[in-house]
Amino acid sequence: MAWRSVDPHSSASSNSGENRPRRPPVLSSRFRRASNRVLHLRFHPTECAAYLTMFLEIAMLHGLPMSYYHDKHTILRSPKKATIEDDLDGITPMSHVQKVLHDLGVESIAAHSPQAKGRVERLWQTLQDRLVKEMRLAQVDTLEAANTFLPTFIARFNERFAIEAMDPNSAWVTLEADTDWDYYFSLQDTRIVKADHTLSFGGQVLQITARSRMRSLAGQSISVRTTSDHRLCLYDGTRRLEYTVLPARPTTPAVRAASPEYQPEKYPTDTPGKPEASTKKGLTAKQSAYLFAGS
Repeated sequence: MAWRSVDPHSSASSNSGENRPRRPPVLSSRFRRASNRVLHLRFHPTECAAYLTMFLEIAMLHGLPMSYYHDKHTILRSPKKATIEDDLDGITPMSHVQKVLHDLGVESIAAHSPQAKGRVERLWQTLQDRLVKEMRLAQVDTLEAANTFLPTFIARFNERFAIEAMDPNSAWVTLEADTDWDYYFSLQDTRIVKADHTLSFGGQVLQITARSRMRSLAGQSISVRTTSDHRLCLYDGTRRLEYTVLPARPTTPAVRAASPEYQPEKYPTDTPGKPEASTKKGLTAKQSAYLFAGS
C-alpha cells in the first residue's frame, strides 16, 4: 500500500486556475505484491478519510488481507511511546487508522528501508508519470472526473502489467454479509454519557433515544465512530445506539440594563449639589452614622 499527493488539476488543458482546490487531493493506491495487480486507486480531499475508504472498498470487493505493507506514515502508526501506565495495562499507543487494522485482525507491516518499498515506489513512478499524462489527454480537470477515469485506467494497467501469482488459491478473508461496516471502518473516539443520556461531540449535543438502550448509560463510556463520509455512529460495546441531534443550546444572556421607567428613591443630602452614597438599606452615610451613634 502506498501513499502520495497528486494533483489531477495539473493535467488539465486549461491553465485558468478556476475551481482549483486550496490543497491538492490525495491519491490512495493498493496493489497485490504476488501478482503486481492494482486493486484500488482513488483521489480524496483528505488523507485520513482516504485510508478508511480504501480499506472499506477493498474489503467489500475482495475481503480482508492477511497484512498491509506500508511506509512509516504517522497516520498508519503512532509515533507515541508507551507510558509506564500503558505498559502496566498492556496498552500499545495506536493511531486511528492503526486501531482500525488492529480491530479487523489485519497485520500492519511497516517498511524499514527504501529497498523494501522498491516495487511500490516503481508503481508510483508510473502513476506520477503515465497516469498524469493520460488524464491530461482525457481532459480530466476535476476530482470527480479523475475518480470516474481511474477504473478504466486500472483495467488497462492490469491487463498489460499484471502477472499470475504462483499460488492461485485466494488468501482473502470474506466478511459476513451482515457485517456492520460502520463499526469497523471508522475513526474511534469515546465520550461519557451525561445523566440525561446526552453527550457532546464535534460541537453537537446528541440525545440517545430510550428505545435503543437496554440499560441506563448515565456515566458510562460509549464509542463515537466517524465514517469516511463524516457520519456519526454511537455504540455501546458492539451494539449500535440510535440518537437525535438536539438544537443548539442558547448562550447565557447578557445582564439587562435597568429599565428606564425605574428610578431608585432618592434621599435628601446635607451637601447641596452632591448626593451622598447610600447604604444597602437606602440610607445616606450621615443618616446611618447618626442612627448608629444614637443607638
